[in-house]
Amino acid sequence: MKNANTPVYIIPQDAPQINQYKELFEYLQLPENHTLILTVQQDMVSEGEVMMLQDIIVTMQHYPQVIEKMILGIELKFTEIEDSEIYFPDTYWKRQVEYYRWFNKMFDMPLVLFYLHDEDARFYCLAGDMLAEQSVTTTGAQDSGGRSEINFTREQALILVERLHNACWLMMVFCHASGFNPKSYIEAMIATFSFDFNITYETVYEAYKKDIEEGLQLRMKPIERNG
Repeated sequence: MKNANTPVYIIPQDAPQINQYKELFEYLQLPENHTLILTVQQDMVSEGEVMMLQDIIVTMQHYPQVIEKMILGIELKFTEIEDSEIYFPDTYWKRQVEYYRWFNKMFDMPLVLFYLHDEDARFYCLAGDMLAEQSVTTTGAQDSGGRSEINFTREQALILVERLHNACWLMMVFCHASGFNPKSYIEAMIATFSFDFNITYETVYEAYKKDIEEGLQLRMKPIERNG
């Protein structure tokens, strides 16, 4: 393997985010800290501003001792009144189209799927565009969590499987040579989403292994910063 013992960094070691979030990651390394709560202002949602969380996650690769600790550990609170501690209840934002689109845009960095605590938020990352466009149908039934069951077309399901595959593949690359094997978390993530198409840990791992052996390099697409 050309990259056998070398991390494949999404951002370089001299990227400004590493110093920008240095204090945050020093805080997260403390044994008693297992959750990161981020406040999201309404204008960030309406303007599609997602760079803060994306930057934090890609920077995490340079603090490998935090990678496993923060899986499903990021909670988001959405302010009802700007710059206040008054937040929308989950029942509000989980029914709003702009939030579906916002989470789906955040999925431009697929790793978010492994770090968001809220299960619905992770689902919106994968399928928020379809929900916002109302291109899916509901069965009228509810799942064990009280959510409406959704039917996807074969074409939609294939798109979702590809997105899930890419997220799992990138998680493997993200953790490569970090000292942490994300296998159990990837298997759990695949099991969480039932799209009735064949995606397994083994198929994702084979794609990852092939790319690493060929000398994979990543280049992060520049994040659009509004304003």
